[in-house]
Amino acid sequence: MKEQKNGKPRFAVCIDNSGYPASLELYKIYRVLPDKDAAKDGDVRIIDESGEDYLYPASRFMLVKLPDALKRTMSMRLLHSKPTFSTGRQIKTGSGRMRSSVRKSAHRTAT
Repeated sequence: MKEQKNGKPRFAVCIDNSGYPASLELYKIYRVLPDKDAAKDGDVRIIDESGEDYLYPASRFMLVKLPDALKRTMSMRLLHSKPTFSTGRQIKTGSGRMRSSVRKSAHRTAT
């Protein structure tokens, strides 16, 4: 998948959810997050059904061009739908293995 350089939200349709039926719905539109390292490995970072972002093989998705108004609506809904408080997660690699990854969360819990 090509990286979009203008910073606008990107979306992709899942065309293969084999092995991930709980995480990916076939033919559903998902938000794609920029990740140059993942793209180099043939992966794409998707916000899946858990509300978290994970790496999946890019071959499981097809980028779609949505009208700007729909992109804005979908982006806002995703931002407000399920806040993320964790700082670590598992990444699904192209071979189906899991590996740990840590990222800074945009949301912090009050202490």
